[in-house]
Amino acid sequence: TLSANPLITYLDVSYNSLTQAAVDSILSTLTANNLSGGIIRVNGTGNAAPSTLTNVRTLTSRNWTVSYN
Repeated sequence: TLSANPLITYLDVSYNSLTQAAVDSILSTLTANNLSGGIIRVNGTGNAAPSTLTNVRTLTSRNWTVSYN
């Protein structure tokens, strides 16, 4: 699981059939890991948009590149 790997700074799950809950969970977990300078891609056909931009804004304030629908 993502929470079992707290040092991840690159994750590309674009173009999968992720639900909004899954996208929210990924962004929330990466935010909770408190790392900076990473890249997360949860964009692409089939993926839902995050329900809120709070985690996106937090990650970008930590110099993450966040691609989402």
